[in-house]
Amino acid sequence: MAIRDEFRCRSLTLSYSSPHRFVRSQWNLSQGLFIAWRAFWFLWHLGWLIRSIQHEVSNEDYKGEGLKWFIYLTNWAYTVLFFQSGVHLIVVAYYTHKKKTKEEDFKDEQTGWLMKILWLLSNIGFDAAIIVTILYWALVFKELKIALSVMTHAVNSLYVILDIFLVACPVRLLHLVYSCGFATVFIAFSVFYHLGDGTNSDSDPYIYSALDWSDPGPTAGLAIGVVFVAVPLVHLFQFALYTLRLHMAETCCASKDESPGRGNIEESKRGEDDAEMGRNTTERY
Repeated sequence: MAIRDEFRCRSLTLSYSSPHRFVRSQWNLSQGLFIAWRAFWFLWHLGWLIRSIQHEVSNEDYKGEGLKWFIYLTNWAYTVLFFQSGVHLIVVAYYTHKKKTKEEDFKDEQTGWLMKILWLLSNIGFDAAIIVTILYWALVFKELKIALSVMTHAVNSLYVILDIFLVACPVRLLHLVYSCGFATVFIAFSVFYHLGDGTNSDSDPYIYSALDWSDPGPTAGLAIGVVFVAVPLVHLFQFALYTLRLHMAETCCASKDESPGRGNIEESKRGEDDAEMGRNTTERY
C-alpha cells in the first residue's frame, strides 16, 4: 500500500476488511500458544495494576491520598494497557472457540464492535505507554526506589514492542488522532485539577513538576509539544515497527498461508478497495 493511501478518510475509521488479523499472530503460531501469550500479559498487567493501587493506598507516606492514584498519566496509560490486553484475550479466545481464525472464516464480514474497541485501545495504549516511558525517564525520574516503577515505565513499552511484532493487527497512520485526543484529555484534566487547587501525593500544587500550571508559559509549550509532536512521532514509530513486521513476514514466510502477514499490504488494500466499492454501490441504490 502506498503511503498516500494511509491518508484516505476511511483510514480514520476503525473498520477493517480483514478482521481475522485481530485473532491471529503474524507468524505461524498455534492458537493455543497465542491465547497463552494473551493470557500471560493480561494477568501480568492485572497483577501490577493491583500492586500499583495497593502501593498508593497503603503507603504510609501518602496516608489518606489513595484516590490520587487516578491523577497520574502513568496510571491512566497502564489502565488502558490492562484493558487492551484483556479485550484482546477475549477476542482471540472467543473466535478461536468458534473456530473462526482464518480469512475465509470471515467472508463478507467487517470488523466487529469488540475488535474496534480492541483497535482503539491498542492505538491509545501503545502510544501512551511509549510516551509515559519517555517522559518518565526524561523528566520525572530521580532515583529508582521500587520495582513497580520499572514495570509501569519500562516493561510497559517492552510489552508494546513485543506485541506489535507478534500480533497480526494493522496500524494506521491516521489513528494517531485517537492518541492525540487521549493526551489532550489528560492535559485538560491537569488544567482543571490545578484550577481546583488539586495537589499530588506529596501535596505539591501540581500533578507533575513538569506540568505545573502556575507557570503556564513553559507548561503550555510542553503540552503542545507532547500533543502535536511527541505523540505523532511515537505513533509514526509504531507504524514503522508494523511496516518492518510486514516486511519480515514477507521475507521469512514461505507461503501466504503460513502467515496472515505475508502479502498483507497489497491484500489489505485490495480488500479495503472492494469493501469501499461495495459500500458506494449500496449507497447509490
